[in-house]
Amino acid sequence: MMVKTTYFDHNGAISVLEKKGLLSELWGILLEITEIDHYRIQQLFYSRGWEIEKRILPETTWRWDAYKDKVIVSIEFSLIDAVHRDFFRLLMWHHDDKLDAVNLYDNHVQKT
Repeated sequence: MMVKTTYFDHNGAISVLEKKGLLSELWGILLEITEIDHYRIQQLFYSRGWEIEKRILPETTWRWDAYKDKVIVSIEFSLIDAVHRDFFRLLMWHHDDKLDAVNLYDNHVQKT
């Protein structure tokens, strides 16, 4: 199985990632993904110093999948409701000036 990834440069996020020195790190992580496994993908981020399971609000159980230097990563595979939920949570963080860039990772699987 091969993992195919689609990238979107929303509101200049690629430029923000370049300035922070995180773009090549993020792309390297995405290129290392060999299987569709949430935990293993999180471990790729963790191994490069990303905080995983970062609390969104102290009074809730909501968490970002990976977080580093005001950059959020949300890993979702198929639940469009989860993507929408994460989008609204990131709007809340954006309003509170807690983030500079976000990557809502949407992955497509192709059998080879």
